Amino acid sequence: MKQQTRSHILFYTVLITIFLVAISGFVTSDGDDFGHDASSIMVDVPNDDGTFETMYLDDAIADHRIGYDVPVTDTKLPDKWYMVGDKSESSNYLCTTVTDIEEYCADEDGCIIRALMQHEKKSQNDQVRVHDWEIFIEQEDMSNENVDDIYAWAHYPGADRAYRMGKDKKTFLTFWSWAYAYNYMPSQCIDGNKDGPIYIDGNKYDLTFRSHPYVYTRIVLID
Repeated sequence: MKQQTRSHILFYTVLITIFLVAISGFVTSDGDDFGHDASSIMVDVPNDDGTFETMYLDDAIADHRIGYDVPVTDTKLPDKWYMVGDKSESSNYLCTTVTDIEEYCADEDGCIIRALMQHEKKSQNDQVRVHDWEIFIEQEDMSNENVDDIYAWAHYPGADRAYRMGKDKKTFLTFWSWAYAYNYMPSQCIDGNKDGPIYIDGNKYDLTFRSHPYVYTRIVLID
């Protein structure tokens, strides 16, 4: 029995030794795969003469042999808001013209125009609403400039709006029928008789926001 036990011990000792010798050819003393991190992968890097050289990916990047084209994105602007209306009950429509639409919305990732509204008529018990429109405006570096005007698109779940800035005179955005955005000055903001002209040229990005007489509205531009 003792002889058999010693034989078993010798057998497993030899087996473990063979295993250790086998893996020693793949792992160096510092635990690296041939001196590289185990997560490294091999890539074929082109040479100037048209041939290819096989390198580890981390070496190729470190030697500036390959790289990635990372698009340069614009810096996010802080949220900016405007108040439209008055918290006291009123019989007059109040308006605010926003001139920062181009800065916030005419960039590569567009913007969100958010209306935070509170109804101040006594019978409405201070009801509140929130409404977001996602805005994207035609980009010069993406356009072949088929037409001179600038195309804008607004999206809200279940609704979409489009207009050509400086050309289409219209109500561009509606916020729960409590507030509105126009690319002109509506008559209720002037004297009630006649709308102002459409915003064109240097003002074509402007929007005038009008709030219902009983609604106090905060317009937020989110880059």
